[in-house]
Amino acid sequence: MIPACFMRPITVLPALGLLMALSASACPVAGEMQRLRQPDGERVSVRVWGDECYQRVESPDGFPLIRDPKNGVICYARLNKDAFESTGIRLASSAPASLAPLKGLRESSVHVGRIVAARQARLSPKSDGRGAPAGWVRPTRGDILGLTLIVDFPDEAGAVAPGLVRLFCNQPGYWMDDNNGSVYDYFLDASNGQLRYTNWVPDAYYTAQHEKAYYDDPATPAGDGARALVLETLEHYKAQGFDFSRFDANGDAYIDAINCLFAGNSESGWAMGLTPHAGRVDFEAGGIRTVSYQITPMGGQLDMAKFVHENGHSLLGWPDLYDKQFDSAGLGEYCLMSFGTYPGDPVHPCAYLKDEAGWTATTQITASIGFVTLEHPAFHALKIAHPYNPREYFLIENRQRNGRDARIFDSGLMILHVDRDGWNSYQQMTPEFHYEVSLEQADGRCDLEHGMNRGDTTDLFKAPELRDWASDTAPHSKWWDGSESDVRVYNVGYAQPLMSLSVAYEPKVMPTEVVRLSGDPRFGGAPLETAFTFTNPEDGTAHWQAASDAAWLAVSPDAGAFDVGGAAVISASIIPENTPELPGEHTAILSFSLPERGTFWKRSVVFDYADLGPATADRDEDWSISLSELLLGVQLFQSEAYECAPDIPDGYVPGSGDRAACRPYSADYAPQDGRVDLSELLRLIQFFSFGAYHRAAGTEDGFAPGPSL
Repeated sequence: MIPACFMRPITVLPALGLLMALSASACPVAGEMQRLRQPDGERVSVRVWGDECYQRVESPDGFPLIRDPKNGVICYARLNKDAFESTGIRLASSAPASLAPLKGLRESSVHVGRIVAARQARLSPKSDGRGAPAGWVRPTRGDILGLTLIVDFPDEAGAVAPGLVRLFCNQPGYWMDDNNGSVYDYFLDASNGQLRYTNWVPDAYYTAQHEKAYYDDPATPAGDGARALVLETLEHYKAQGFDFSRFDANGDAYIDAINCLFAGNSESGWAMGLTPHAGRVDFEAGGIRTVSYQITPMGGQLDMAKFVHENGHSLLGWPDLYDKQFDSAGLGEYCLMSFGTYPGDPVHPCAYLKDEAGWTATTQITASIGFVTLEHPAFHALKIAHPYNPREYFLIENRQRNGRDARIFDSGLMILHVDRDGWNSYQQMTPEFHYEVSLEQADGRCDLEHGMNRGDTTDLFKAPELRDWASDTAPHSKWWDGSESDVRVYNVGYAQPLMSLSVAYEPKVMPTEVVRLSGDPRFGGAPLETAFTFTNPEDGTAHWQAASDAAWLAVSPDAGAFDVGGAAVISASIIPENTPELPGEHTAILSFSLPERGTFWKRSVVFDYADLGPATADRDEDWSISLSELLLGVQLFQSEAYECAPDIPDGYVPGSGDRAACRPYSADYAPQDGRVDLSELLRLIQFFSFGAYHRAAGTEDGFAPGPSL
């Protein structure tokens, strides 16, 4: 495979597999100045990079810092193998000259990856990949009322009036503290008027039971203190008979959104204490439950960017699209869920997120289009679907430097490469390790993956120079496994609110949709085969090869040659004797290649194997149960458990071992629990007594006594 850009070295982190199923998230900071608290109460100024999972903290002059584990004092740090340790030298206004070699040091990516995985698991231990339990329906459209809690502490009173918080959340045209509208305005704009999201805000602060340091504990990772604070506040309102049902707009018995704004700022650092984030919380009142919350500091003023980014997580279930290890840029500043969180004025969500929320009219490309236009703001996207992997696709949208996107680096067509099984901390650009959402950067330099910047003026496609995107350009239009997408975008117009483009989509292998074959090749009757037509994409005679990756799917012919404009018809058929052992869906991938050119295409065949054959207790498959077959059933009944024995004629033996490698014994059906009970044995005796049995839909075991009529 030739990658879209130069690859970076691969660092495989074993713990990172956790991250694909977890969703606790936060708004990233990149060099933000913060004030942290020393144990003696002194506040010191530092720079912070990171989120709720990992933070790198440096002195203003660039020296790495750490809290000394012995006393919690913020000290200068040095590297011990791949991790920081304390020098024992307290942070001062300037670093001693002896520490000069430490300036700019960073912990290894392997160490950071382990920390990120552990923090993700701690913050969101139960998740489906977007932080939602079964039964919770995320509201993305209509009138949604969120619950916003405002909390201060016995030792720190709230500095922002509750009425101002209410305006910040709900007032159309809100402008104070340099915010470009209210939270309501942002989601109204981002959803093209489809989400009308307001928040209930109390008339007074709830004052927590403990001083702030109890929750903002620099010795406790982010999440514990926040959950305690949120639960304590919810219990306070519950005790007053508060009606939580009004925050369940879609009637699924879950609160749609919980926001907690607390007085002041987190002063712990290193992703500890009350570092802002979104996470999980379990609470119930009057049959209404909670799932997620987001917690954000108020500081001296309200910042809409952090609030809406965290609601992207907690309300809408969107993932972070920046690199959580901060050694690449993810989607840069082109998306709300990446680094596009400019204070008070965040950019639009990218087309991937708008499409997921149902806010974008998405047109799937199935044939060439000579001329099409896309408008900005982007509420119309073009989609090119992967021919055998529904989780991978391209999206094309128009992004312009105006309105809420005024601060992005470039204007033009944004082409996104989506793989829902990727992760935006995988910047290696290999088939195994790549982003969930990649920007196809028109200049081909892949600066975002290389961590060179968070965007520049040559990232998006536009006239006069950056007008083409195809399999032979850089970046190219191939899928992550290197196979051809047969897509070319060309004649891209000048960057403007209504942009024009042309799309050539001429698949060399037909059909392009997933082929589904259903039945039983040995007993189902109908032939189980399909045909693919493969056309010559070359300028001259080309030699081709075809192959299947599954033993049960035959490909014929498997090689040949054709002239310009020629085509090969390849038959793909189920091989009866190689039928998969277990019924259900089985997928094979067909590859069509031009070896001399080094290019290939892939298509998918899904075989829904409906077992229509005899019972597995009928080992000779003669549609009758013989005495020896019945005696095996008696033996399995007496042993109380059975396991697979594929190497012996009977196929099953007494035991309690592995049964996953073969179909269950057919007399084990009520329930299918790895043992034959008395009622199941009596059913087998019934078949023996009748001398025959047959398939019968609607019966408890799928069979009936007697011969088939």
